[in-house]
Amino acid sequence: MAARWKDIQSEDEISELSVTLKHRLGISPYVYVPAMWGGALLLVLLAVLVLPGIRKPGEQVTITSVPAGAEITVDGKHRGTTPATVFLSQGSREIRITAGTAEERINAGIGRRIVGSMLFPKRRSYTVVLGEPDVVTTIDSGITEFAQWSLMGEPSSQFQHAPVAHDTARRLWASKAVRSAPPGEQDELNRFRRDLLAHAGRWQVRDLSAAMIRASAPGSLPTPGSIGELVRIMIQIDNNSPLFAHLVWDVAPADEVFRAPLTDSVWAETRLEALSTALLAGSLAPDERPMPSPQVIEARGLRFARVPAGSYILGYPLRDEGDQGAPVDFDQAFWIQDRELTRSDFVRFVREEPRWAPENRDELMEQRLVQPEYLADWPDDWESAFVTGAAGTEPLRYVSRHAIDAFVSWLNADGPGNIPGVDSGRFALPSAAQWEYAAFLNGLGDESVVAGGGTPQSVGTRTAGALDIYDLEGNLWEWTSEWYANHYRVIAPTSGDQRIVVGGSFATGETGHNLVGAQPPEWTTPFLGGRLVIVAGDSEMENNGR
Repeated sequence: MAARWKDIQSEDEISELSVTLKHRLGISPYVYVPAMWGGALLLVLLAVLVLPGIRKPGEQVTITSVPAGAEITVDGKHRGTTPATVFLSQGSREIRITAGTAEERINAGIGRRIVGSMLFPKRRSYTVVLGEPDVVTTIDSGITEFAQWSLMGEPSSQFQHAPVAHDTARRLWASKAVRSAPPGEQDELNRFRRDLLAHAGRWQVRDLSAAMIRASAPGSLPTPGSIGELVRIMIQIDNNSPLFAHLVWDVAPADEVFRAPLTDSVWAETRLEALSTALLAGSLAPDERPMPSPQVIEARGLRFARVPAGSYILGYPLRDEGDQGAPVDFDQAFWIQDRELTRSDFVRFVREEPRWAPENRDELMEQRLVQPEYLADWPDDWESAFVTGAAGTEPLRYVSRHAIDAFVSWLNADGPGNIPGVDSGRFALPSAAQWEYAAFLNGLGDESVVAGGGTPQSVGTRTAGALDIYDLEGNLWEWTSEWYANHYRVIAPTSGDQRIVVGGSFATGETGHNLVGAQPPEWTTPFLGGRLVIVAGDSEMENNGR
């Protein structure tokens, strides 16, 4: 006989215990126990698979848009921004996707799934294109944001970069003009690719790669045609720049798995040997070249000194470890101002273009053309103060790049070809290469560089250099025509976030003909001015090193 619980006297007797289920309502436990478990399981299945579909009928709707970040409203209620997945209850629903003035409306009949809706909800997706993106504006704004991220340095676990290049590429492919253009006629897309390469840091390689692929094909996956187009673009850039191998090396991931094929390739070896030969040939005795007699002309009240044609190595001398110079040839002479722009030079312009007067500073600030310090050293009686006397010979500073651009346009109002002694000549800001080349040649003379101190010197008061040019180094930083980029010597970008400034200022501890900085084009500081050049219509700078 089996022991009962109340009869247990020790732990050894526990093994003799047994439980016997009784019949209930005449039903054997072999019947009602499985039935009870089956009923419980059925209730769980109903609760998991059926009840959600009854209590909350509807669909999961995924909405994406180009551009991303558009507002989603459903039946007048805000539901997030694209891309997003939202649950919509059963019935007729009005979905609105809005970005600025562009809007797309979708009248959706939302159904339901009764069985399994919690585990496998009914789904649908919508992708909309909001308006026709302006290609030039889209590229310029995308490259500007990409350049801003590149200047911020490498990301960390707390600081990650946004995929701005890929997002820009997606917006470009929303443009009918881009989608319909044959591969060989996609000039704006080619510009987009080149500018990305010019700005890219190694930490942006994922965003760069995704954008390059997206910019070559409407889909996100590469095709033989899109890869062929990328190869064509890369070959074209490589043919135009002897430093392209170094750019690829700088952008490639640090992992040796990626770098080994590059360093061991015949292409890289050939390119680097050619560049080394060109650098050696160009740096044998650069200080011993014969200098022509200085020549000066006057145009529109400004004096310009002649810079002879010739070859040069940008960045020379190469002091920094790993720095690579760029051999270039200037095929024609050009003319550069023999002194920095003065306040009296700018007064002539402001009188005829009063929009740029200091009294209109607030309006110019609203248009993001200047900062609050614009022409901060101009007195209230500026119209007469700078016409004669020493005050007018002070260098122009507190001036933005936008303001100097407007000054250049005013000088060129008569069109090219109206400058005596220069065929088809036009006024311009110097490129970084033109400025550096002129400063190097001028420095072969006796120009005295002054660094440190509280104020800049009046123009033309220091000793002129070999080209009869004053203050090319160390008085004020000077604006150039180029956008700053990580690889601006390899590829000159057409857009970006900051402009190249050169030379150093009176407050800079270091000055030099190859000293380069970067400033946003609207900045107006006491350390920054500029000078102009006159270039012939067909003059070019060619890369050497092949």
